[in-house]
Amino acid sequence: MEKAWGNIKKFVTHERPHFDEIVAWFLWSLRFPDTQLLFLKNGNMRMKFGDDTIAIGIGGGEFDEHSTGKGDRKKDQCAATLMAYHLGIEEDPCFKKLLEYTLRNDLKGVNGGILDVAARIKTMYDHMDQMEVVKWALVAINDFYIQQKKFHNNDFDEKAKITVVKHKGKDLKIAAIVSDNTIMSKVARARGVDLLIQQESSGNVQIFSKQGNLLDMGGLARILRVEENRLTGNRVKNDWKLFETEEKINSIPQWYFHKEMGAILNGSKTATGVPPTKLKLAEIQDLTVSLLDDKSWYKACKTLAIQQCKNCKLYDFGYRDCRAQRGPLLEKEKKAMEKKPAVAKLSVVPPAAVPAEKQATAAV
Repeated sequence: MEKAWGNIKKFVTHERPHFDEIVAWFLWSLRFPDTQLLFLKNGNMRMKFGDDTIAIGIGGGEFDEHSTGKGDRKKDQCAATLMAYHLGIEEDPCFKKLLEYTLRNDLKGVNGGILDVAARIKTMYDHMDQMEVVKWALVAINDFYIQQKKFHNNDFDEKAKITVVKHKGKDLKIAAIVSDNTIMSKVARARGVDLLIQQESSGNVQIFSKQGNLLDMGGLARILRVEENRLTGNRVKNDWKLFETEEKINSIPQWYFHKEMGAILNGSKTATGVPPTKLKLAEIQDLTVSLLDDKSWYKACKTLAIQQCKNCKLYDFGYRDCRAQRGPLLEKEKKAMEKKPAVAKLSVVPPAAVPAEKQATAAV
């Protein structure tokens, strides 16, 4: 098939092509990039084309899903799905969503909203050159295809370190990975991951939680900032309330807390120039597990004295469980101080002066 089609020089469709014909052209040009795209007036007419020309959506040929007058429309097909079948890529997962959407849009007019590509090209033809409209659509289609390749051709299963803990009685899946894949968070969600820790080759780290999990991301931001502060020489005094603050803290610029998104970012594609964290990936994963695991030892701590808490190596992290444990102790100490009787102050009376002669006698 490919050998026979290698001589095709022209790709012909009707004027103001629909989204499915543009997708068909995109699929074809991936395999045969040197083919010329042409628009034919009165393109719905049944016509015959030369051996160097392939017609899409017109002509009544193998790539025209419309009724020919001699039979019904090709059932559950559009120009793009017919092209995918003949290119042998109809089962390729990288094209699956694109083909499903294109067919649904062609058959039922379904789109993704007012800014949907298929919806916009219909009106863009009214005020733009049709070739420019097609080029605009191809940029968007190609971007979607690139994202799908990143999604399906990834190394998550080979490289991700998975830890499953109990959090509030339910399994919580935490993954840590070194990768520059910009949609790894989507890959992780598809694998059932609740929280992803992704380190880029630059050393910068992004942490993404699955929306709806209601994890203590503010608490995680706090302990990361506490540890970052320690590793950079304790430049600022630990302030648990400050370290849970949303967005950026100027004193610890490495970490940005995005509460609504449920993410903690050590730089991003839009926030470049942020210094990479001094924390190692394994250390970040350990800190995350210690915060979220129901079995973390500090959550079962039954200390009876505030001083024991302050001497604990975890005190600086300000874990909420620890603070909750200290609350009653602080109240108890406060009440004990209130009940303790006041100590009477002793007045010191200086000894009476002794005459000099008596001092001499005493000395003898």
